Amino acid sequence: MSRCVSVALSLGLVACTSGTAANPGGADGGNTRIDGHGGGGPDAFVPQDSPPGPFGCLGQPVPAGAPDPVTLSGTAQTLSGTTAVPAKGVAITAVKGDGTTLSTATTDSAGAYSLSLPTGGNALDVHLTATKSGDRPTALFPATKLYMNTDAGLILIISQSDFDFLASLSGENQKSSKAAIGLAVVDCEGNTLSGATVTTDPPGDVVYVSGGQPDTNATSTDSSGVALLFNVPAGNVTVSAIVGGMTLRSHSINAAAGVTTTAAIRP
Repeated sequence: MSRCVSVALSLGLVACTSGTAANPGGADGGNTRIDGHGGGGPDAFVPQDSPPGPFGCLGQPVPAGAPDPVTLSGTAQTLSGTTAVPAKGVAITAVKGDGTTLSTATTDSAGAYSLSLPTGGNALDVHLTATKSGDRPTALFPATKLYMNTDAGLILIISQSDFDFLASLSGENQKSSKAAIGLAVVDCEGNTLSGATVTTDPPGDVVYVSGGQPDTNATSTDSSGVALLFNVPAGNVTVSAIVGGMTLRSHSINAAAGVTTTAAIRP
């Protein structure tokens, strides 16, 4: 696998690889299937247990309640050549939508971390930030509020040179004052969706991944479900997707300049 393939796939899929305690990593280990429908209940990325089928959760409300506390755990990885390896010593912070820090942790030698988050009984608008000396900061935004325990927090830490290489392969000159976002579009059962078009508000430059690499001629996602967005105005950004004439669940993220921001979009 080329360096480009490894970085491009990680940018998109890191935002949505998930599982429950009964089904870590999804049915196929977290490659292109994120979570199976009915696999023991919803997780932070699946809106709710809903009618079966890839779009059974379309338009269904996200549960408003949550256990207190909830546990959010996962691993951090970095690139060694073309291979993702555990990233030790990554500082992980859980941040509420209003900017309040909820909890912090540092990854161990296996790249693992675990956070206990107070909820007050309500689903949390929360995202993760990750920093490691010498690499780009990362931010991870789920597709919905967090309303139960999940081990979905897979984070990729990459170097500036790896990011610059990806931007170059995408035909982009990423401005230092603008944000960059990796999006993964998935269905209600956690399968990545082909044929999806993504947008952001405010807009940026969209490059879809095709055959494992950025393809400036592609007009929608391939089976990886991955889209890369460059030169997005930094700040609050609404991410959206349409597939097969269906509008999926839009949500707002905070995309900062100089940060590897990743997010998932679901029905």
